[in-house]
Amino acid sequence: MRVRVISAALLFVLAGVAAAQDFNPPYPRVVFQRPAENGYPNNSWGASARIFARFDLVAIPGFEGGAMFADEIRHYNPKTVILGTSKQGAWPGSNPPEFFAFRSIYSRLAEPVHAGASEIVVTTTEGFADNRNKYLFVGDDLIRFSGIDGNRVTGIPSSGEFAVQDHQANEPIRVPIRFGGFGYLPNLTDVAPKVDGKPPWEYFIDYRMTKTDFSHFDGAFYDAFRQIFYSEELNDVDFDNNGVNDIEEHGLKWVNNRWEAGIRAMLQYERQQISKVARDRRGIVVVNCGGGGDDYLLDVANGIMWEGFMRFAWNWQHMEDNLHLWMEKGQKPLLYIIEDYVREKKQDRGKNDFRYMRFGLTTALMGDAYYGRTFGDYYYISLWYDEFETNLGYPTTDMQPVGNGTYARFFDNGVAICNPSGKNVTVTDSDLRGLSGYAGPYYRFQGGQDPDFNNGKPFDSVELYGATGSREKDIRGDGILLFKQPTVAIADIYVGNHHNNDTSPGSAPVEYVGDWKPMLSKYNADGENNPYWTQWVSTDCPYGACEGYGYFVAPPGHGEMTATYRPTIGVPGYYEVFEWHGWHGDRPGDYQEASNVPFEIKHANGVRRGTIDQTR
Repeated sequence: MRVRVISAALLFVLAGVAAAQDFNPPYPRVVFQRPAENGYPNNSWGASARIFARFDLVAIPGFEGGAMFADEIRHYNPKTVILGTSKQGAWPGSNPPEFFAFRSIYSRLAEPVHAGASEIVVTTTEGFADNRNKYLFVGDDLIRFSGIDGNRVTGIPSSGEFAVQDHQANEPIRVPIRFGGFGYLPNLTDVAPKVDGKPPWEYFIDYRMTKTDFSHFDGAFYDAFRQIFYSEELNDVDFDNNGVNDIEEHGLKWVNNRWEAGIRAMLQYERQQISKVARDRRGIVVVNCGGGGDDYLLDVANGIMWEGFMRFAWNWQHMEDNLHLWMEKGQKPLLYIIEDYVREKKQDRGKNDFRYMRFGLTTALMGDAYYGRTFGDYYYISLWYDEFETNLGYPTTDMQPVGNGTYARFFDNGVAICNPSGKNVTVTDSDLRGLSGYAGPYYRFQGGQDPDFNNGKPFDSVELYGATGSREKDIRGDGILLFKQPTVAIADIYVGNHHNNDTSPGSAPVEYVGDWKPMLSKYNADGENNPYWTQWVSTDCPYGACEGYGYFVAPPGHGEMTATYRPTIGVPGYYEVFEWHGWHGDRPGDYQEASNVPFEIKHANGVRRGTIDQTR
């Protein structure tokens, strides 16, 4: 039985590209960072590479086929700068015991144990498990366990790499530290033991270089990077392995100084190693500390990432001051990232909050930052706005106050205005005329997603939204891009199965009538994975807010089952219409698609009818 397969409609084709990665693209600069742990197999290969190629900067998983994915992105856009993502942590089964940081709790075996035992008896189990840590070192032997019963550690596998081996009574038990964001805490300090005869930072980078082929990337990106520790997240660690809690023995400042020394050495060594093989022979490293990061990173990194825009900022000025500090003192080229996200609880409305998007974008434009906006609590689906299609050129001034708490920055082709004041503010052309760098009059650009705001008219004035919350960082704002010449910027319009995953801001997803069934793509992503026009194809509702189904199918019928696409077209004109589909199944040979799917395109001059052969 043949079935109809529906993916997405695409209007407007992507522009052509030039021949080499661009570390100094015109503004606005746009970025997408996909978390390392969710890169594979949860993407649709053929579509994701095209989607990612729109961005000036992307960070994708460095492992599990990342090199192939990077090459595919570069095929569509050689100018995109591509970073390979990794974690900073240690992981049981992958790294030797010398690389782990341990708690100061040193228990011992109370009885001898033989290989394959399902439990061990120890002198104390205090501090062993915290619902996340399920590993212990018995001497240098790593075991996994599932439970604790008094002084008995239970649920040890009888065979495999995490089974216990023969040990004598009184052998030491060490507890590795489970740490949010990257697995287990490594001992990267300058008081750590050597690992395989090397300082721990050299061991780690050499190990990482065996997992990521940086000849396919332009540099490295660290997700969940720890530059220092805070008292509420680390209260027991024994970096110097003397059996005493370092925080009690030396204090948190000493712990952070030891960590900083190791991280400095690690990033310096990594930059040297990457520069030997990276495509542009640059040693580029960018880190995601959540927020602005410690100042020592200025000496050893090319940028940081603000995760969730204002999520980890103290206030707007804190973020902007940090950005300008990096512009002045950070390593070059500067790859400074502000990536916002729409929480899953705002699934049906967040992407169309154009004011907050403009607030984030113009915040980035007040300095030399890359901006991105995503959907999902783990930043797994990129969003694309009309503003991203514009070209302001390069800045001719720094940011400067306009008045009433607003700021402006002038560019070759226009001006960006940002309102972080926390209140509604009207900005006029007269306000701009009094600033250094004014080269107006200016125009709003004409866009399709928010056409009432981006209306293409000569600029006289604009009221920019602002509001405050219970905390300084909860501020809401708005911004606007203005241009010297009349400008039309209309992003490709996608209408697909999901509100965020494959449907553009400003538009609603497909409307189904009849017996349509959602399907997951189950085959691991590779060059032959199902190429639906979507970014997240193999996760159902509990993990993807019902955005992760790859496609919908319906059995043959007589017109009673329909899929209606209603793109939001804010600017009248002639539009090319494309239908994008993959196949019904996980591999090309699994196809069961229909060869005569009827369609209608309703437009101002009538109706266009035809059929689509989805077997092709």
